[in-house]
Order: sequence, then C-alpha cells, then structure tokens
Amino acid sequence: MYTAKFLFTALLVACAPIAIANPNQPDINIQTIGFYSMLHPEVKQLTQNNFNKNFPADYANLFKQNPNVSKQQFIAYSNQHLENIISKRREGSLKQAHVRFNVLNSNKDDKITLNEFQAIGLKTFAGFDKNQDGIINAEDIKLAPQQQGTHDGLRITTPLAMPMANNIQEFIQTYGQTKNYVTLANYLTERDKQFFAVDQNQDFVLSEQEYVNEFMQRYDQNLTQARQQYQIIFAQQFDAIAKNKSTINAKHLNQYAVAVFKSLDRNKNGILDPSEI
Repeated sequence: MYTAKFLFTALLVACAPIAIANPNQPDINIQTIGFYSMLHPEVKQLTQNNFNKNFPADYANLFKQNPNVSKQQFIAYSNQHLENIISKRREGSLKQAHVRFNVLNSNKDDKITLNEFQAIGLKTFAGFDKNQDGIINAEDIKLAPQQQGTHDGLRITTPLAMPMANNIQEFIQTYGQTKNYVTLANYLTERDKQFFAVDQNQDFVLSEQEYVNEFMQRYDQNLTQARQQYQIIFAQQFDAIAKNKSTINAKHLNQYAVAVFKSLDRNKNGILDPSEI
C-alpha cells in the first residue's frame, strides 16, 4: 500500500542540497552510517558488533591491493561502491515511478487528470495538517510524531535521497514561500504549476511517459549533485581516518569504525536507535 505522502514525493520541486560538515563533527559520521546502510540494505538493525565487523570488510579488497592507501585510492574505491548503489537504486526508482503512475491514475484510463493529481495533493496536505485547520504551521509540528526516515526507508538523509518534504518543517520550507506556514490554497496553486510543467504536450493530462520521464530527469539531476557531494564526503572520511597521515591501513579503518559507532551510540546500548541518527 502506497501512502499519500509517498505518492506526493514524485512531483515535488527540488530543495537545497544538504550541507557537509567538518569531518570531526557528527555529520560525517552520520553520512558514514548512511552509506553503510545503502551498501547493506539487508541490515534492519545497526549494532556495534555488526558495524565494526562489516564496515572494514567493505574495504578489504582495497587493502589487499595495497596495505597503505592514499586519499586518491580511497576515494576511487569508495566511488566503486557508490556506483553499485546508484545502479540498484536507479532501477528501483524507475519501477516505482511506473507503480506511482498507476496508483495516481485512479480510474485506470492510462492518464492522470488534474483532478486525480490534486486529489493526492489534498490527502498529502491533510496528512501534514494535524489539527485540520487548513493551515500547516508550527502548531502541526508540535502535534506530529517524531519522524524516523526519508521516503525510501533510510533514517538518514543522504545525498542520494530525492529532495522532498519528509516532514512538516520541510513541507513548510518547500511551499511556504519564505513564510512560516502553508495554506491549502497556496499549496494547490503550486500543485497546479507542477502539473502543467510536467504536461509537455499541453493536452491537460499526464501520460505515463510524461510522468516517468519527468521524474527520472529530476532523479538523474539529483544523482549528478549526489556524486559531487560524495567526493567531499569520501575525502572527509579519509581525513577522519588518517588523522593527518598521508596514507591509511586496515587498522586505521577498524579504529574509525569503532569511533564512528561510539560517537553516535549516545545511550551506549550497542544499537543505533532512530533517535540517535
């Protein structure tokens, strides 16, 4: 079952890219966990034992080639992992785009009308409007449960995540137009603009090809930005591992894995809980 929030994400406008922090700050540790989670989608619970074992193992082949690895070699190897992740995620996103089209196309006539498109918008707005007063603002944030992830299931927003509103605050940032609230009328107006921007042949309906092509075009644009951001992340990871050295070895990577998990496991229970990341 696809929720209104999930369906809505396919046609959101792009948000600003995430900021990458100093390698000694928690952000680079969180991005390390996020990248590890994408490499290991089968892992449902992040435990200290598994992370300390599997994270260094992901780079074992790198150190087989050369026991002392430079920053350039580390980044190049990390990019191999990145491209494997991208290939799998892009294929899955393409399939999801077709599925979303068929869910949005409620009467199964192979096209999405503006009414069908806005019907999903109304459900999305209602989901964020916790007190149902027709305005999404700080009051709704107070009433909302704690958010625990992005639309693709990760609890961490990585550069590969499509920019979209995953919670009320992000929804206001996207549609508030510098205001600290969003009215239903303003939101539906923006939805109108989105619809007609996707309607390339201007026939007042969205074909499956128009819908999927527009989404994948934005997806690939986001991939270009994500690749650039990951070059920064990989370089910062190396700096955090190397600690002012010019090369790193397997022992340094093991030490880094321990330090990353320890820095995020605030309650020291050996498990990374959603509240910690």
